[in-house]
Amino acid sequence: MSGTQIFGAGDFNLTDQLFACAVRDHNVDPRRVFTTGCSAGGLFADAMAARRSSYVAAAASNSGGWVQQVTFQNAHTPSLMTVHGKPGVDVVISDFSETSATANLAFKNRGAFVVTCDHGGGHCGGGPLADEIWTFFKAHPFGVDPEPWSALPAFPAYCRIY
Repeated sequence: MSGTQIFGAGDFNLTDQLFACAVRDHNVDPRRVFTTGCSAGGLFADAMAARRSSYVAAAASNSGGWVQQVTFQNAHTPSLMTVHGKPGVDVVISDFSETSATANLAFKNRGAFVVTCDHGGGHCGGGPLADEIWTFFKAHPFGVDPEPWSALPAFPAYCRIY
């Protein structure tokens, strides 16, 4: 379901159960469920945001995106932040600048707030943006309206609103 033949419906179903139990048993705020990952995990994180748009508030992938089009679960579209290297450099089987662009466009076309960060480096090189990803998540709970940012806060210059 992420285009890599690594993840499948069972992984989404397991996550549904973990989410339900976390909300029921551990005081997890259901408006603040986020997904993130690197490489295949980044592809899964962005696919999860679409396939579980009924409860995912926002996604941030590090060398992720979409290898193929993904169907959204419902009308809600989570906010998205993609972090990737430059074309031809952030490549492991797929060019992650391209997969990130595919997800960015799909989310933007559905009205989502999208941030993209091209750090220029290699695969999964977005680790230094952990604080910015957390800032993005905190500002984008489920269904945030209106969008809280008209410009990015103190993010590196290579990050921009898509």
